[in-house]
Amino acid sequence: MDLDGVRTFVAAAGSGQFQAAADELDLTQQGVSRRIASLEKALDVRLFTRTARGVQLTADGQAFLPHARDLLRAEAEALAAIRPGSRPLRVDVVSRRIGPAALLRDFHRARHEVPVEVVTLFDARSAIEAVASGEIDATFRCVMAPEQLPGGVSAARVLDEPHLLLTGPGHELACAESVTPAQLAGHQIWIPGIVPGTEWAAYYQELAVAFGLTIKASGPNFGTESLLETLAESAGLASLMGDRVRLTWPAGYDLRRIAVRDPVPVYPHSLVWRAGNRHPGLAALREFASTRDEEPGTWVPESARSEAPRLPSPELALHRPVGSQPGYQGNGGEHGERAAAGTAPRPPQADGEGPAPEQNDDVKRCSNRQARKGGIDPVDRRRRVLAGAERLCRQARLMTGGMPQGPVDVREAQQEKPEGEGEESQRARRPAHDQDPGAPPQAGRPGEQVGHADEVTHDEVAVEADERQ
Repeated sequence: MDLDGVRTFVAAAGSGQFQAAADELDLTQQGVSRRIASLEKALDVRLFTRTARGVQLTADGQAFLPHARDLLRAEAEALAAIRPGSRPLRVDVVSRRIGPAALLRDFHRARHEVPVEVVTLFDARSAIEAVASGEIDATFRCVMAPEQLPGGVSAARVLDEPHLLLTGPGHELACAESVTPAQLAGHQIWIPGIVPGTEWAAYYQELAVAFGLTIKASGPNFGTESLLETLAESAGLASLMGDRVRLTWPAGYDLRRIAVRDPVPVYPHSLVWRAGNRHPGLAALREFASTRDEEPGTWVPESARSEAPRLPSPELALHRPVGSQPGYQGNGGEHGERAAAGTAPRPPQADGEGPAPEQNDDVKRCSNRQARKGGIDPVDRRRRVLAGAERLCRQARLMTGGMPQGPVDVREAQQEKPEGEGEESQRARRPAHDQDPGAPPQAGRPGEQVGHADEVTHDEVAVEADERQ
């Protein structure tokens, strides 16, 4: 049914004149007549009769009028339901007791003008499918295989929730202020909510393997209250819980929440959304959650670490200090080991700041491409090449008896020729090792350092020339 014709019918019925309906709908009177005739043909009834003062509804028109108004109301509601910002933001939080739900509550308090509908779906697969289909706007999930995300779906790690050890008063570790994962080896950790095939089952599997823990999910899962009661009565069972989990228990249980440190195992929650979703509430949620940098001294599964887009843009990555490079975790990783051993590459010093720090041969002779991998700024490298060339010019003038006055321009040094000297005269004034490639280099003057660490080899100059070309 043509809703424009229905809208025209309702307007004409309310005014009693086609001309008034035309003015209301910004149409001509002939346009109104054509729409009404088309609607009457589709319904196979007469809706109006003409009078001296305008038009009047027939019996069929009077019967159709309330339903026509319902059709227009349903159209408005349908459009409002899909228009960005006119419906609540639908977000999946897995469970209303864990960290993502707490983060969403904080968002609602800060941005109360954004209506939110909380959803709890079962596992990551069904939640991500719901995001891709548009059934929900976003979900908080531990994404263990980011490369398997559907096309058009993005994820960013926004919340690392530390784990706490939960024990009863009779447990061996009940009086400890904190424990390490190594100290938990040999103790039975019971988490009955683990479901095989879920993302949290994969997380706890990697956690158990990494630290040699015994994590069991045996027995029926009668809910959180039953778990708390069992822990309160047991001297051998413990469990793990997030530090933002909201739990209450009777005072007689005397349960203990114990921090786990060195490292702190954290559950990485990512915000997953569909690209192209224009809901303004989604943009506000992404801005509120934002991407948190990983805290030092924490542990997350390797499969989850790769999915968080935590690094700056590539053009900024060249200027990061050593230790903020990809793969750096505390004192671990390639850069952390080199920093601990004192062999990590350091940025070169500019002229006038003292001698450049000692560097490995592989760093001194690397090309710009290799320098980027080692953390050296290509701009500083070019400056260093020019400074080295300037020093070579100074040494050449000193060896030939010339005394440089002020800074030496490399381009002038390359073009300058003493008046009246030909090629043979210039060749006679060159150092011996320049005339004969096989001859040993001459000794420098007292106090001079020949072969300084900052000098640039012929290979480096050739590499620089190739890159400029």
